[in-house]
Amino acid sequence: MSSKAAPPPAPLNLEAALTEAVKDLDNTDIQQVAAACIAIVLLSPRLETNCACLEQATPKLIQLLSSNNQAVQKNACAALTALVTNSLPYWQLAVAHNVAQQAVSVASNAKHPDLKLNFANLLGAVAEGGEAGAKAVLKAGGADPVFELLGVKLDEALQEAGVDAVCKLATNEAVRPELSKLGAIEKLAAMLQSSSKEVAVRTLLALGMLLGDNKENQKRLASFPGAVQSLTELMRQQDDEDCRQITRGIFATLSKNDDVKAEMAAALQADTASAEAAYL
Repeated sequence: MSSKAAPPPAPLNLEAALTEAVKDLDNTDIQQVAAACIAIVLLSPRLETNCACLEQATPKLIQLLSSNNQAVQKNACAALTALVTNSLPYWQLAVAHNVAQQAVSVASNAKHPDLKLNFANLLGAVAEGGEAGAKAVLKAGGADPVFELLGVKLDEALQEAGVDAVCKLATNEAVRPELSKLGAIEKLAAMLQSSSKEVAVRTLLALGMLLGDNKENQKRLASFPGAVQSLTELMRQQDDEDCRQITRGIFATLSKNDDVKAEMAAALQADTASAEAAYL
């Protein structure tokens, strides 16, 4: 007697599943709310068209950023990041509902590393969506919680999240002067000493956007203690060709600036002396 194969499972109705998840955002059960946020993270990118239920979800998720439950905060962050990354209308809706102000307000008091990371990802996604988002992030004070993650002694994932958020802010030319004024050049210069090549590459990309033809920013980088030495070390390393190429571009930019030749020469001299001492 032959057994029949089980029929294939019915295809998931994404819109119906998301509609139920959005309803659960109002649930009094915290675990249900957190699970609903995860469902939005996992399912929303699979939609081929925008869904009315997710338009309703956006302001609800922004409110959940202030939840007293850390898991809900973290998952709401992730859900909002997914929405604003994958859909321009949801990004526009989130910006209109002051997502940057709400996120910065809560991120500034976040203690858990995972929560800090998720907020940095959200702020970066809001900034990357367009000029209005980037301006809103800086106006709300978003540079502070992002810069807090720029430390070479922090966990590598936190470093990556911080540098990535700065990168996304810097893609908007209109906010580069303000971002530089807030200390981005110096914060990034310190990150050149990160042991992570991935962090180094993202740091170099951010610096490249902020330096451009801005001679003052170039001088600030060249004058930062150890920055030029770090650049020469990154050019010498053999593990990451992309890192070497980007570093060469930045080094070439600095070398063309007459105002930083003294800093460049002093740094190179110190680097040569250090190498000779190590050889001896």
